[in-house]
Amino acid sequence: MREVAFVRLHQDTWREVEHVLSDSVSVGPDRLAELYVKLTDDLAYASTYYPGTKTFAYINDLTARVYHYIYKNRKERRKRFLTFWTEEVPLAYAENTPALLFSLGVFVLAFLIGVVSTLGDDTFVRLILGDSYVNMTIRNIKAGNPLGVYQQDDGLGMVVQITLNNLRVDILSCILGLLASVGTAFIILYNGIMVGTFFTLFGLHGSLGDGLAGVMIHGTIELTTIVLAGAAGFVIGNGIMFPGTYTRLQSFVRAVRLATIMLVGVFPFTIVAGILESFVTRWGHVSIAVDVLLIVLSAALLTWYFILLPRSVRTRESHVAIVHTA
Repeated sequence: MREVAFVRLHQDTWREVEHVLSDSVSVGPDRLAELYVKLTDDLAYASTYYPGTKTFAYINDLTARVYHYIYKNRKERRKRFLTFWTEEVPLAYAENTPALLFSLGVFVLAFLIGVVSTLGDDTFVRLILGDSYVNMTIRNIKAGNPLGVYQQDDGLGMVVQITLNNLRVDILSCILGLLASVGTAFIILYNGIMVGTFFTLFGLHGSLGDGLAGVMIHGTIELTTIVLAGAAGFVIGNGIMFPGTYTRLQSFVRAVRLATIMLVGVFPFTIVAGILESFVTRWGHVSIAVDVLLIVLSAALLTWYFILLPRSVRTRESHVAIVHTA
């Protein structure tokens, strides 16, 4: 059978499976089992006659998702919390890598705009950061304490204020995806420009090294969470604008569910960033070795959880699906 004919023959079944996975359609256990059997049969056929094609990759991925959907509901409730963090969050990011890359691209572009604009116009930094903040930062740099802004309040007061503000930014980045992703893009652009402007201000006054070493102790995680939450917002926007084979409502519901998982997965890291900013950054950098160690550990943790683990979980799910077709 030609591949096109095979797709046409079975696409209704696959579409029904997609709707079940998005929770937009409810089916009984017997029907779900029937769909799974059909899907594994299709996967076995595709692996024989269409190996390496997009059709095979699609059915393989769909089968893995169904397997996960069925068997995750059989796990004991006491394991639900663990599997959320070790499977559901990583899978949500694995399935939405394009949105994550787009969010990162917007942030990098905004950062560069902040750098170039500050270098080209000495009034731009005051427009973005405000006169009082710029004047205070310059005074601190001249006094030999470039990170003095982080030492104004007690640590406990700072951690509550900073963490709540950062959580608010994360939530806004996600929710504003409802505005066809425009709101999410605005939040990321604003924060990226502000960060680029901030570091350029330090560089223009000869303290870029101090700024990077001190701020990136918490900034490595904090800035990454902005990008991650932005990806969740873009998932919602894409669900509204590009429903694909779903109805627009079904696509929206599915996108909100995935974005919520992605957003919640960011929260612990946002809290950690607030703690680091309040109790570590505020003391300035004790030694460059300690600063670098904290930054590297933060980057390694983020890379593992949001890049390597999602790939591993996705690969494992796909492998399990293939094994169960045998």
